[in-house]
Amino acid sequence: MARAWAREEGSIFVAFGGNFLLSDGAQLPVHYDPTVYVEYGWDGFVSVGGDFSTADKGRIVSSFAFVNFPIFDAEADNKFSAQLALGTKITQ
Repeated sequence: MARAWAREEGSIFVAFGGNFLLSDGAQLPVHYDPTVYVEYGWDGFVSVGGDFSTADKGRIVSSFAFVNFPIFDAEADNKFSAQLALGTKITQ
């Protein structure tokens, strides 16, 4: 359901995950490492969103926010978009 073109106005997409079923044979370091991704349809032509994730038991944190907008004709069969994003990665 995530996509390269803008979401409809007021619509939202959320995806989340992590390592929830670790097997006995998992190789260390393996931790639960949650991740969340969100997209929101601002006005039908622009979407805003963000992504947040951790790794290695919270030792590595990554996040970014983005704005996605159409280029060329947003109503055409073939859609094209551009995205501006700002993010960070912190390693402890």
